[in-house]
Order: sequence, then C-alpha cells, then structure tokens
Amino acid sequence: MASVKSTAQPVLFACLSAVFPFPGPLQSVFILCILSLFPDIAIPYTLTHIETGLIAMSELNVVCLDLEGVLVPEIWIAFSEASGIPELRRTTRDEPDYDKLMRFRLGILREHNLGLKDIQATIATVDPMPGAREFLDALRAETQVVILSDTFTQFAKPLMEKLGWPTLFCNALEVGPGGEITGYRIRTEKSKLSTVRAFQSVGMETIAAGDSYNDLAMIRASKAGFLFRSTDKIKADNPDLPAFETYDDLLNAIRGAL
Repeated sequence: MASVKSTAQPVLFACLSAVFPFPGPLQSVFILCILSLFPDIAIPYTLTHIETGLIAMSELNVVCLDLEGVLVPEIWIAFSEASGIPELRRTTRDEPDYDKLMRFRLGILREHNLGLKDIQATIATVDPMPGAREFLDALRAETQVVILSDTFTQFAKPLMEKLGWPTLFCNALEVGPGGEITGYRIRTEKSKLSTVRAFQSVGMETIAAGDSYNDLAMIRASKAGFLFRSTDKIKADNPDLPAFETYDDLLNAIRGAL
C-alpha cells in the first residue's frame, strides 16, 4: 500500500470542507464517505486527526429519531381536533399498515372538502413537545442525528424551523391545482428500515427511537433501540425493548449506547 504523508490529509479535508459546506458533524460524515474511497488517505486520517473534525471509525454513530409523537405532537391528531373530525385521530400508533391509513385519511379529506392549506394552518400552531428542542440540541452536540418520518415535506418546514433545522428524511404529498391532496409519494419502500440499512452499509452504526408500529423495524435493526412515549399495547407486544417517558431518560440511554 502506498503511503501518504499526514501533512496532505488535513489539506484534503480542508478542501472538501470548502466544497461541501454542510453543518457540523454531518459534514464530517459526508466527507468521510468520500475519503473512504481512498483508504491510503482516509484510514490514517480518521484515526489520527480527530481534533480537526472527523470522527473516529469506532464512533461512527447516527441516531435515527421518529418525529411525531417523539419530538412534536401528532399532526393528524392536531388537525382532527381543529377540524372536529374524530376519525382523523387515527395514526401509526393505531394502524400498522401505512398505505391503508393514508388512503383512509385522504378519503376523509375528500369527503369534507379539505385541502393542504387547511392542514398547514393547523401545523402553523403546533409547537415541539416541551423539552424536545433542548433534548435534540443536547443530542446533536454529541453525535449525528437524523429524523426519519412518514410525514411530508409540505407539512414539515415550520416544525423543522422550531426544532433548529435538524436533518429530516420524509415523504411528499401530491397536490392538485386547487390545493386538494390527491395522493402521496413514499421516499422508498419501508423507508425507515431502508434508511437505517443504508447508513449501516456505509459503515455507520445506528441507534433508533420511536413510538409507533412503523418505528419497530428500524429500532430492531439498530445496535440499540428504544420506545419513547409509546402505547401500552406496543410496549406489551415488545417487552424486550426499553421504553422511556422522559427526554432525560432517553438521552441517557442513547449516551450509553454511543
């Protein structure tokens, strides 16, 4: 294997940092993926120059969090209350089949002649759960955090602003010219599990937390996984998964797994 002088490594990292000006630790992880294509440079650099921004190979963790029910209230429950339509309270905590749930929701919206702007007006009034922003800030100061959600880009922006613009992977709605929601596009099949597997395929270790049926696959596929403010049924059906009710307890559990 050809040797590369260590003096070339910080220079390369600095150049890549300028080309890919992502915020904080995410920049380091992204650049590490690029440097992994050049092992003569990447391996010695990541092990000996941690102080300059890259993370040691043994510490390549990414925490994957659900959004609704974990960091913010359930959007559809909030809209159910605002619209006076109790049927819309049904969420992935109640229905494990997401496609079935969304077809049900879209049918209710058509029946009541409600569109995207009606839901967005409710979302504008929704704030993160008490303590969620502080929990997220503390966690992001220690490791990479990505939010994996089945929400939609058209819903998420005001919530991400209130949470300090964390990275979010989610889906997209299909909206007609009059603002009616005509359908939706899933980012990828089994999106949360697929994303966790993708992180793992590039050398990351994942830690996951969520509250619903659609979080169980990513939780079980990760090196550590937790339920947070989940339902009694989900907790009873998954007694081996640690379950927490407070952000302090969840944060300490994640720290223990890093």
